[in-house]
Amino acid sequence: MLKTTMKVTFFDKQGTSIADWSGYDATRILRPAFNLGDQLFSGNITSNENMYDWNHLYTVQVDFFTIDTPEVLSVVKDQLVTGRCYPIHIGKKIIGQAEMLTFTYETL
Repeated sequence: MLKTTMKVTFFDKQGTSIADWSGYDATRILRPAFNLGDQLFSGNITSNENMYDWNHLYTVQVDFFTIDTPEVLSVVKDQLVTGRCYPIHIGKKIIGQAEMLTFTYETL
């Protein structure tokens, strides 16, 4: 599994009907998709935060449970670069961005 440390920022939800919604609940499992080299891969975001407020920077762990074999890793290996920013998606909608700080691959 690909394990990373990233700095993430979630964009605000302009135009939402939930006026008092200020961010994502960090106590629940967040599994958005990350665009790693024009392909989307789901990742579990974890941290010690209680809430991810809009437009704030958070250092988090992201475990890519969908990058679980050397074959899948080889598809994105050249796109994994420390300091590079990757869009965070829910479907086609970009909800934030993540900067790669560190990454390791561990066989299960």
